[in-house]
Amino acid sequence: MTVRLPEPPEPAGEVIDSALSSLTDAGEYRLRTLRGKRADAITRAQPHPVYVLGLEDIVGGRGLDAARQTGWRYLLREQDSAVAAAEVAIDRRSGALTFAGINAGPFVSSTAEALGPGISRLDTEPGDWVIRFLRIPALYLCALWLHEETASQERIYPLAPAPDYVQAGRPYSWDELSEAILPDARRRLA
Repeated sequence: MTVRLPEPPEPAGEVIDSALSSLTDAGEYRLRTLRGKRADAITRAQPHPVYVLGLEDIVGGRGLDAARQTGWRYLLREQDSAVAAAEVAIDRRSGALTFAGINAGPFVSSTAEALGPGISRLDTEPGDWVIRFLRIPALYLCALWLHEETASQERIYPLAPAPDYVQAGRPYSWDELSEAILPDARRRLA
C-alpha cells in the first residue's frame, strides 16, 4: 500500500509564491498567523487537489463521481508548523490557475495532522492511494479523500471540526459517509 500526494501542475506553486510575495511586500497579511512574516520564511508544502461536492449531488445519489476539482491547496509552513493554507483555483473553461486565497481556519491544523507522520497509519487496502481534499461547503464538511483508481476504492477521513453526525479522523467508505450526511443534506435542500 502506498499513500501519496499527486503532483500539482507547475504553475500552481508559482501562483502561490507570487501571491505570498505580493502580500508580504504590501504588508497585507490580515491573518494573525502570517502577520509580520517574510515571504522567504514561509514554505508551501503538501499540495493536494481540491474537490467540491454539492448537496444536489448527495441527495441525487451521484456520489463522489459528481465531485469536481476546483483547484489545488497547499499548506503554508513556518519551520515545522502549518500556519495557513493557500489555494489556487482552476478556471473551468481554460484550465488557467489563479490565486484563490489564504486561510488559517481550523481545517489547516487538522489537515496538517492528518498529512503528518500519521499518514502511513491511514487505513487502506493494498494499492496506490492518491490523497484529495474533499469539501462539502453546505455541510461545513472537509475531508481527506483517499482514492484508489485501479480498484475504484475510496476512503474518506473527515477533518476536525466535523458535523456532529460524523466522526473526525474515522475512515468512511462513501456509502457510510453518504448515509451519515444524507439527512442533513435533504434538510438543507428542503
